[in-house]
Amino acid sequence: MGSSSRRYGSLKEAGLYLVGVIVLCLSALFAAMAHFSHDADGGDRFHQGLWYTCRHGICFQYGNGKINTARAFLIMDHLLCACLLATLVYSFSKRHTIYCRLLLFLSVLHSLFLFIACCCVTSQVHDDVHAHSSWGMKLPWVGWVLSLALLLDTLYITISTIREEQQRGAGGSGWDDVRVRASQLTSVSATDLIGAENI
Repeated sequence: MGSSSRRYGSLKEAGLYLVGVIVLCLSALFAAMAHFSHDADGGDRFHQGLWYTCRHGICFQYGNGKINTARAFLIMDHLLCACLLATLVYSFSKRHTIYCRLLLFLSVLHSLFLFIACCCVTSQVHDDVHAHSSWGMKLPWVGWVLSLALLLDTLYITISTIREEQQRGAGGSGWDDVRVRASQLTSVSATDLIGAENI
């Protein structure tokens, strides 16, 4: 019974880490769409992307305070995603609360950086009267929603790991008390035997 419950716990934990890896990769992929896609057509509206703005089929590089801020946070988020992936793998192999808390902290940063980048671009599009956001700048919002799912997953992993360590600690302290009590009884019994022989 105990071995089956432990096996179930291990499979459940492995599944949580696997879900975290999948959600992280999808979130990073959708966020990276901002770099590669912009709509170029013959319409009257600007189709604004992260790196290029297109109008009448002609694209030119565009930048201002908000766009540059979005670029910076998005690039930092890409680096953060690489650190997150490495921390996920390392945390699964070590299964310690320190690494789980680091994983949770990086997940919060990932969601925050991506949210700031998406907000900056969306705000810039609304500021430009004739601008229209390309579909490449809408997909990072999907990546941000996935980052929230990753945050919930890492939070559950952290809480589960903390509880598991607390249970192991409680079990270890109880066993230590049993061993101390057994050694005391043994020493008392030995003393009684020696006293009985002397009598």
